[in-house]
Amino acid sequence: MIILVSACTGLILAMQMPAPLEDFGQVDRIAIIIAVVVIQELGPLISTIVLTGVSGAAIAAKLETTLVG
Repeated sequence: MIILVSACTGLILAMQMPAPLEDFGQVDRIAIIIAVVVIQELGPLISTIVLTGVSGAAIAAKLETTLVG
């Protein structure tokens, strides 16, 4: 799931970056920039958000079974 979210984020960045980078003539560096951004900067953040969601869903399911059952 983390790989899927990271891939979608990278795809969105790849679609939005050519316009600003065209002004500086750095369009050929988009792949390097996205790799660094997604792996080093957004990787821990995306992992934390996904794992928090999974943990929250597990706690909610546990509360549901405890309260209903």
